[in-house]
Amino acid sequence: MASKDLVHPCSKIVLSQASQFQLPEPWNGNLVFAPILFISSNPSINEEEYYPDHTWEDSHIVSFFENRFQEDQTDDRRVLLKSGERSPKVKYWNELRYRTAEILQCAPENVEFGKDFAITEVVHCKSRKNKGVEESLDHCSQKYLKKILEVSGARLLVVLGKFARMGIKPLLIQEGLPSDQIFIKPSDFLGQERCLVFLPQPGSAQKRKFESCLAKQDSQFLLNWFKKRASNVESL
Repeated sequence: MASKDLVHPCSKIVLSQASQFQLPEPWNGNLVFAPILFISSNPSINEEEYYPDHTWEDSHIVSFFENRFQEDQTDDRRVLLKSGERSPKVKYWNELRYRTAEILQCAPENVEFGKDFAITEVVHCKSRKNKGVEESLDHCSQKYLKKILEVSGARLLVVLGKFARMGIKPLLIQEGLPSDQIFIKPSDFLGQERCLVFLPQPGSAQKRKFESCLAKQDSQFLLNWFKKRASNVESL
């Protein structure tokens, strides 16, 4: 185990968890059907959150993550704590809400968490401020990322920050796609036609909106393409 093997690539991130080890977070939301998938470095940790542990049945663990944004678990972006109280709003989720609203061209309050977008990471163990991510990145992303993306039905992959970009880069190269562009137009990527956009990490000092990061023609192309894709799905 990484907690006992100090040379294991995941030891730093596991040992950074001050309390009982929290299960890795595979994804949040409806991975199969959400049209947008945000990919970031690793999930942050809140030791007081009501969160699965090794005593939970597998089916309950799966349900927890697939239904993460239902009101009984996450009410208005506030997670349920062990005490029964609610945490402050999760800033990261709030930012994804605004990025999704940009793509859907709707008001942020109309975005449905877990349905309009899902979330995953290149490293699945939880820590604060990306602690241990650099050391565990290759091990974790090579083991799980391709499998997750093959299951995901997302047509738009939004890669957030440098670690997420580093994690997905080998897959892009493997699939014959450019790894040095901010915007990759519709391409066959792991069995699906998808667009990929690379944005800075949420909370950073950099500009993070699609319209700020993409060239004007690319931003407009993305909005039109996504709208057309959504219309085609709704007509089925």
